[in-house]
Amino acid sequence: FTAIIRQDIGFFDLRENSVGILTTRLGAEAAKVKGATGERLGNFVMMGATMVSAIAIAFSACWALALVVLATVPFFAIGGMIQMKMMGGLSGELGKLFANANAIATNTVDSIQTVTSLGVGEKFLADYDH
Repeated sequence: FTAIIRQDIGFFDLRENSVGILTTRLGAEAAKVKGATGERLGNFVMMGATMVSAIAIAFSACWALALVVLATVPFFAIGGMIQMKMMGGLSGELGKLFANANAIATNTVDSIQTVTSLGVGEKFLADYDH
């Protein structure tokens, strides 16, 4: 936020730095920080502790079966990583689309009197839909 406030006035004239895009970006970055330090970190620690406990119990009950199950763990881990990469890529693309739509909506609502007086509401609606 501080970096945005300290920008030169020409920075805000660029289309990629419109009010809607900047507010969307700020919201997304705040959510990323919260995700990295909040619930996601807790879930990661919980899953790690569960995995270690399950392996210890499995080896104490039947070491041969535990070895067989342990051999499948890398395959599940690789599958999970691939799924996370795919979902992350999709969310990044969707984020850009929503940022652009949010910018159009914010600018239109900000200038609603001008938009209405010029009769270009349908144009902005079409831009928002695309």
